[in-house]
Amino acid sequence: MQLDRNEPSPDIRVLIVDDEYMVRSTLREEIGWERLGMKVVAEASNGRQALEKCAAYSPDLALIDISMPVMSGLEMIVSAKQDFPGLRFAILTAHPDFAYAQEALNAGALAYVLKTPVLVQDVERMLANCRDTIRAERESHLRVRFADQVLSRHAWDIRHALLLDLQRGSHIAESHWAYLFPYAKPGSAGGRDQAASASGALGAPSAQPSRLQVMYVTALHMKRLLARYPEADAPLVKYSLFQAVQEVAADCGGGTALPDATGGVYLIRTLPVSGSRTKSESDVQHIITRLNRFFANYYSADAVIGISSSRSSRESLRDMLHEAEAASELSFYMPGREAPYYAYEKKPAVRSSGAAWPKVEAELLAKWRQPHRADVPGCLQVLRHYAESDRPEPDKLRRQTLALLETSGVPLTRSDWNELTDNGTLNAWLDGLDKVLGRDTSPALISPAVPAMHEDIGKALDYMRSHLHDNLTLAKVAEHIHMNPSYFSHLFKVNTGTTFIDHLTGLRIERAKQLLQRPELKNYMLCDEIGFASYPHFCTQFKKHTGYTPSEYKQQVLASGTRDDGGK
Repeated sequence: MQLDRNEPSPDIRVLIVDDEYMVRSTLREEIGWERLGMKVVAEASNGRQALEKCAAYSPDLALIDISMPVMSGLEMIVSAKQDFPGLRFAILTAHPDFAYAQEALNAGALAYVLKTPVLVQDVERMLANCRDTIRAERESHLRVRFADQVLSRHAWDIRHALLLDLQRGSHIAESHWAYLFPYAKPGSAGGRDQAASASGALGAPSAQPSRLQVMYVTALHMKRLLARYPEADAPLVKYSLFQAVQEVAADCGGGTALPDATGGVYLIRTLPVSGSRTKSESDVQHIITRLNRFFANYYSADAVIGISSSRSSRESLRDMLHEAEAASELSFYMPGREAPYYAYEKKPAVRSSGAAWPKVEAELLAKWRQPHRADVPGCLQVLRHYAESDRPEPDKLRRQTLALLETSGVPLTRSDWNELTDNGTLNAWLDGLDKVLGRDTSPALISPAVPAMHEDIGKALDYMRSHLHDNLTLAKVAEHIHMNPSYFSHLFKVNTGTTFIDHLTGLRIERAKQLLQRPELKNYMLCDEIGFASYPHFCTQFKKHTGYTPSEYKQQVLASGTRDDGGK
């Protein structure tokens, strides 16, 4: 949708209201309505009849006499403003005293003109001014509707970007705060609220001091849920989850939803400081009940909800986002879901300092070094005991175990990767490991197999070689081969033995060595050819990889007469 200033505006529909027939006839016949961009749609002889005509013909402008029987023009304006808020008014008056016109203008009329006598030029001049005002209002309303449509259409992207800014601790402009909390008016309740505003607090709609609280909403086994749908539909599923949380919040006292990339949603709520604990608990339970019903009915999944502590300063939101997500991860250790949600303030302290992991890692490696089949049950028992006794952060435990599998050369498919990084329970995670380890019957650590290059990684490398001049990122290359960025990073390292960035830099250095053999090409021109952001950065990386500066390398090649054709 675009606003086109060259597109003609529709005619403005006019209702003439006057108790004198000759005045109505003169206005109807002698005014250049078409030239003004207007059209008379109805006439009325008094205010009450005019209200009936408004309901039947929906005029944009009523041209009204002030003094009429049954219902005066002023009475009609007051009544019409309530029933027809989009209607505008222009006044005809036989009274030269400005007080009458002033009363009409105060009631909401756009303009007035004397009708003793009716001077066509004066009336047309007034109507032209009314026309311009109404058209300007139309354009303003159209722009507001257009802006609302844009915000609605891109709500996920806008709110996701704001979430990233909050998580990074970036400055949030006041206009963005107003977008997130359109009802919040800091400092509106007097001294105490003003002090809260100065420290960065958000006021509640009730003009009482408020506190903020964050709820993190996701589905148990979110990646498993998304895997039910084609990859192209994943954004639609994530958007539907975001919309559901936003709608539930709107029905349960308000709040603003911020979606993350995994499909989870952070719900930021304002809580009145003076509110009772029972009422707050009741509101939370109501939200949870609605969300559980939505997840069960539409996705056959359980909702997992983590709740942060409550604080008065919006500068604390970054910490509260982390608290809410960390609380939701308690579902990893509480498969029975003893509570309908997980509160950060009740979260057991993490006892694991990480000191026990090296011992666990060594024990697992020893079991995988057995000459025959790996001791899968023993490995799983070691991990279960470590998890239940030390209670490490679930995400850290998953990452450490995946790193160990990579080191061991255990082959992981994309579905394996998704299952082992999913936000499920401890039992489900161990079941996934059982499948992976049980499938790998060879003693991986004795003689790790060198897998053939994965087809998609081969495509990625071809794409990287042909686009070295572009601003290549891991996400961009992963998108090119239609692969999840996290899994692409893992698969890339397994197949190439290096990280994406290191390999990309190596490819660019090799291309630079070839280009430096061309005497006509200036060294500083290489940046654009191979994608380095600046010449100093290129020089630093080139010397790091070759031991020479670009100029030294070029002189050496030219002096020796040798050429490096990159294996071609």
